[in-house]
Amino acid sequence: MKKDSKLHVLPPEPQPSWSNTLEEHPFIQWASENGKMLLYGLLALFLFLIFFYRLIGGGSSANQADFVNAERDYLTFASSKEEPASQTSSLESLNKILSAHPELHPKYDGLIAETLLVRGKAKDAQSYAMAAINRTEDENQPFYTQYAQNTLTIANERYEEALKAATTMKQEMEQKGLELQSNPEKIPFGTLLYALNLLRIGMLQQQLNLKTEELATWQEWKTIVNKSREGSTPLYLDGQLFLTLDRLLAEGNASFSTYIQTREKLLKKG
Repeated sequence: MKKDSKLHVLPPEPQPSWSNTLEEHPFIQWASENGKMLLYGLLALFLFLIFFYRLIGGGSSANQADFVNAERDYLTFASSKEEPASQTSSLESLNKILSAHPELHPKYDGLIAETLLVRGKAKDAQSYAMAAINRTEDENQPFYTQYAQNTLTIANERYEEALKAATTMKQEMEQKGLELQSNPEKIPFGTLLYALNLLRIGMLQQQLNLKTEELATWQEWKTIVNKSREGSTPLYLDGQLFLTLDRLLAEGNASFSTYIQTREKLLKKG
């Protein structure tokens, strides 16, 4: 059966109101509006964290004014309040600074790629994303490389392929985590990567209308949250960090659990 090529995080529903019902909670509207960001899973965050030490180490070689100008240009480019022409000129200016100071690429390549992806400009984002991905390969971070590459797969709307890759990656992380339980410092992934990949799996299942699989994914998320509170997560996961991410996915007084409860209710209806 042919899948819808458009990204719909939630099925079309009436405009939400300030009702007490879960389906109409404003958090659900937030999740719908920010679904593409959730699906991409904050690519730039990972790439920035992986290479942050490089920025610190190489900062002394760049002119301080260029650092300031690069930050200004990126903020202008990334701002949704700026006119398209201003965004374009700011990106051009930033690219000139990056050419003069290659040590700044680790900070900005992933951020630029994510901004372009969210704007639906996958082709424009490709070169920035691949540059960042290639650096993860140089640093021998295979799971982070896979995650970043899969972001591009999603951006190109190859959702079935992306789901298969994310599911395989989850299984490989779990296997590696169990193998290295006695040497946790050698585990080649972090809790944040594992959690956002699980979130990505659920969103892709939702996109592909795989109701049974999506329901199982959200139930698995809830199980990890409960185990994190009990302090009984697998040794390869940091329960407190998982709970922190769960809280960060909140909107106002509505936790991410509210979103999951709503999805579960809708899936069980269907």
